Amino acid sequence: MERVMVLGALEDEIPLVEAFQEKGYFVIVVGAGMDYPCSRVADKYYDVDIREKEKLLEIAKKENIVAVSSNVVSIAVEVTAWLAEKLGLPGIGYDIAHAFTNKAIMREQAERGGVAVPPFAWAKTLDDAVTFADKHSFPLIIKPVDGNSSKGVVRVDNMDELEKNFADSAAFALNDSGVIIEGFIEGKEYIVDGFSCNGVCFNTDVAFKEHFHLSNNFVSKAVVLKDAAHCHSAIEKQLLDAHKKTVEALKLPYGPTHGEYIFCPKDNRVYLVEVAARGGGFHLSADLIPLATGINISRLVSEYALGNVVSEKDFGFHMHEGAAAWFAFALNDGIITSVSGIEDCKNIEGVFGIYLEGVAVGEYTRKLANDSGKYGPIIISGRSREDCYAVLEKVKETLHIEVDGKEGIIW
Repeated sequence: MERVMVLGALEDEIPLVEAFQEKGYFVIVVGAGMDYPCSRVADKYYDVDIREKEKLLEIAKKENIVAVSSNVVSIAVEVTAWLAEKLGLPGIGYDIAHAFTNKAIMREQAERGGVAVPPFAWAKTLDDAVTFADKHSFPLIIKPVDGNSSKGVVRVDNMDELEKNFADSAAFALNDSGVIIEGFIEGKEYIVDGFSCNGVCFNTDVAFKEHFHLSNNFVSKAVVLKDAAHCHSAIEKQLLDAHKKTVEALKLPYGPTHGEYIFCPKDNRVYLVEVAARGGGFHLSADLIPLATGINISRLVSEYALGNVVSEKDFGFHMHEGAAAWFAFALNDGIITSVSGIEDCKNIEGVFGIYLEGVAVGEYTRKLANDSGKYGPIIISGRSREDCYAVLEKVKETLHIEVDGKEGIIW
């Protein structure tokens, strides 16, 4: 039986593992920690940090793999491309993977492709950031140049805040030193996903984000998605055009793409926040896109990793009309004293799944400082975005979590 390697053992990678297994391949998953979900579905599992490239190369050669792939794990993008090049397997190319990972290079190439980006600079030191701030008006945004999961993304409103937060933000950079510092664009945040084939980006969906009300940090509490074929508003058309231009400017030959954008009503323009050469995490690629569009991204990823798909006709975008969403919540500070309504929520029509890790009587609640502090998600599908919100209202009426004896959910 031929063997393939999947990098990353998160739950969102399970559909990719299963896609390879359905084709008759022996799937080796690599990830740090034996408790990750993929360790239980893989045919073989290596407890290795996927940033240790040389170790992965040794494993790949020993196992004689015929494909290496990953779908949603940010830190796997460059490593997957590097391994593919070393082994002579299908891959997007290391230079392209690096451009999609480094936010400075990403913005430079997108801007050359005709996509609007905020004024920005790659600040490797605090002095670099101060120099940029001297020439631009506050507020500004700083973020790790190659970070992920909103960690280290901070709005700074004055020089004191910049100096106070710079080191903490830079500490979340994965490979390169420093941060991106850029102008703050006022507007609504959107997501556009797609899939590239032979260098052409085909958009699959448009979504918008909602955020918790925090002073300086940006933590999303909802993503509400609709299939791209039925997105016809002027803003949606701008978003779809911007994503296609961005991905093609970065020359992605194939594979999933996940872009984040802001629409600024002041100048009626869409600005790039960032784009990734991977599927969206937190159930977006694994669940929301299939629910809303009927397109199984994980199967497409597996086909490309095996070198099987060569044209648009081979994967055939035949989207159905639909919408899907995930919703998260926070909890007040304290100890959880009561939980009720979970099973009833699962029976509500339109509820696809409820994930409430850490919600149990006696547990201390998590502080909402970044994405790891929120609870959920609750995954919902329907024909339209309005359907998703109607189902959420039923969930709100049904799910109750008390903290220190009082209702503790913050939606």
